[in-house]
Amino acid sequence: MARPRFTAKQARESLAQAVKDVESRTGAEVVVAVRLHSGDYAAADLRCASVAALATLVALCFLPHAFTDVAFVADTTLFFLAALVLSRRSSLLRRLFTSARSREERVRSGALVAFMVQGVGRLPGRNGVLVYASQLERAVAVVPDIGLDVGRLGSAWSAAVARLETALDPRLDLEAFDVALRALGPLLGRLRPRSDDDANELPDEASVE
Repeated sequence: MARPRFTAKQARESLAQAVKDVESRTGAEVVVAVRLHSGDYAAADLRCASVAALATLVALCFLPHAFTDVAFVADTTLFFLAALVLSRRSSLLRRLFTSARSREERVRSGALVAFMVQGVGRLPGRNGVLVYASQLERAVAVVPDIGLDVGRLGSAWSAAVARLETALDPRLDLEAFDVALRALGPLLGRLRPRSDDDANELPDEASVE
């Protein structure tokens, strides 16, 4: 049985319920944003295609068979284009042809953009926190506003974020992500306890693109 994706109705409902559960334990406002990938991977696609073209050219030069001049051009071009199309459809190849540091920077930049676009940074109490999951990179960035000093939580906060990321690697485990997301509630409650008059200022539904 195939595992549900973030885009599935079941997944969206589960994430919304998880956000409600977290906010029932804290005065912080939690927003979940899920992206298929962060940033442009055209350069990675070109690297993959170039390697395929080079490998084809080497094979044509050293295989014990006589190839025509047309084959050198046509076959190299064909494998270049085939690899380019394949890379555009393959998260694995895009990760392979992109450095870990570059992927990390893309996720961080994507999270900061989502933080502003989703309105997390515009709350009067500066009590918003964005949970940003990027699937191609298998990475999670949790961005709290300045009203939430997560540094006070020490290693407990780092471990909570790591559990979220583990749920994406090596493949999406929605149940594990749901559990890890709910675990943020008690931690955020230490920083911003929930009061009886707390209002729900941001949507509970995840932003999935």
